[in-house]
Amino acid sequence: MTFPFRHFEDHINQTILKRGMTYFRKGHVEEVIEHGHGEYEAYVHGTESYLVQITIKGENVTDHRCDCPFDQGPVCKHVIAVLFSMQKDELDFATEPKPVKKTGQAKKTARRMVEDILKDTPPEALQEFCRGYARSHHDFRQSLILAFPAREEMADKQTYVSMIRAILRKGMGRMGFIDWQASREVRHRIEEILDMGKKKLAEGHGDIAFAIATAILEEMTANIEDIDDSAYNFEQCIEDAIEIMEKLADSFPDQRQALFTYAVDMTSSHEFEEWRWKFDLLEIALASARTTEEFAIVRSLAQECDRTPYMGDWKELLLYRLAVNEYGEDAGNQFLMEHLHNPQLRAFAFRAAMNKQQFDKARQLAMEGIDISEAANEKEQAGWYRLLLEVAVKTGDQNEILNNARFLAIHDYQDRDQHLQLLKDNLPETEWKAWLSSMIEEASNRKYAYQSTVHAFLVFDQRWDELFQVLKTNNENGLIGLGTIKNYESQLKENYSHQVALLYRDDVLRHVGDANQRKDYEEIAYWIRRMKKLGANEEASDLINELTARFPRRRALLEELGQV
Repeated sequence: MTFPFRHFEDHINQTILKRGMTYFRKGHVEEVIEHGHGEYEAYVHGTESYLVQITIKGENVTDHRCDCPFDQGPVCKHVIAVLFSMQKDELDFATEPKPVKKTGQAKKTARRMVEDILKDTPPEALQEFCRGYARSHHDFRQSLILAFPAREEMADKQTYVSMIRAILRKGMGRMGFIDWQASREVRHRIEEILDMGKKKLAEGHGDIAFAIATAILEEMTANIEDIDDSAYNFEQCIEDAIEIMEKLADSFPDQRQALFTYAVDMTSSHEFEEWRWKFDLLEIALASARTTEEFAIVRSLAQECDRTPYMGDWKELLLYRLAVNEYGEDAGNQFLMEHLHNPQLRAFAFRAAMNKQQFDKARQLAMEGIDISEAANEKEQAGWYRLLLEVAVKTGDQNEILNNARFLAIHDYQDRDQHLQLLKDNLPETEWKAWLSSMIEEASNRKYAYQSTVHAFLVFDQRWDELFQVLKTNNENGLIGLGTIKNYESQLKENYSHQVALLYRDDVLRHVGDANQRKDYEEIAYWIRRMKKLGANEEASDLINELTARFPRRRALLEELGQV
């Protein structure tokens, strides 16, 4: 997880942020040591002592590690405590430093300790330690095998099958089921094997990558019903294995026959019948097919994939690729024109017309795409308008450029600034302001008011006065929350920092009466801290005093206010 060093608190879960701040304030962080090149280390002491390592490049925290067992999110409280410590001179937070015993020399970091052990310990002793530790610790044993494998074992699929099964057994425990929490650890262990596959792929060892990818695909699929995969940990591992196989199909001709045979066998079996990666395997079979007989096998398998509309569209896409691969571009183009009801194939036909500079045909294909797409599906319609805009730009049709760019700027967030710039470049300077104002009015009057669209228009044209007033009005009317206002802090703080801070204050006062849980009070404290960041220290203190006086019996609120 990468985030700005100076504003890390904007990107961290509030509970973790609060715990980290408490650790910092209580003096649990030892002096931070810089190793150079933006690398920092510090020990954080609590029930146990943990080593935190942080890497900063430019203005961002690009890497952070802690050897604590926390795995409920991307950042633990120990990392946050160290970040607060690194900014303590700027934040003006009171701390309670703990005495540290003086030993006459600086305490060694964990990294230095490891280096000294590896340098000073006899090889025989290290070997004996690894032998004994690997015997009783499966995770270490797997890491050791993956780091220093024997060549004859690396291409043996059964080696990886055994590893994966051991990981799954450990994850299931006595319950015979992997819950969502254990699934994270399973994924981390499987990723070690995947990393080996990716490494060997990059080194040109396709046979090893093939063995790893197929082992993961089969074993994870066989056990996917025994896991709570609500966090998509299993599916991500399967998708990574499929990606390795796709790269093998693209760049490893010596694996072609093995890939084709495997993909066909797995697609034909019932093992993947209910899973969508069955279609990925059929794609791999097509990418690996070379002979007429092989194309016929793929076509036969594809014909079975039309039990739902989605599968029917996918089948037509595959059959189009089959026509191109087996018979050439002309056969493919004929197939396209016969299946224009399929949006992807219509888009391919559009691209073919553009490549041949058949602009009238391309325009017609895009306009028909708008007509047959569902009016409620603005995302699909926007795709056709983008193609119409492409034709207009290519042919220099200014009216069509203006019409299509306007539609996309209002209805589609993708490349919005680019579409606004296109409008501005193609309008007389005297007309631009009126055009943008009419677009703001149209967006504001839609059935579901596109507030974010209006805000984006004002930011693009740097209308800071209007932006602030719109945000203020929308917040007072309950159309947006403070999180939306915070998104525009960077644009407003130069001229409106005090006014934005007062918006935070007023919103807190409007909603504090409804707050009755700890998380509500944590959020109130968060917005008061943001007031202080914007320089409204006096107003923040007044607000704390007012809330303290109004709610003297809300102990949780008073505790959170005390942390501000």
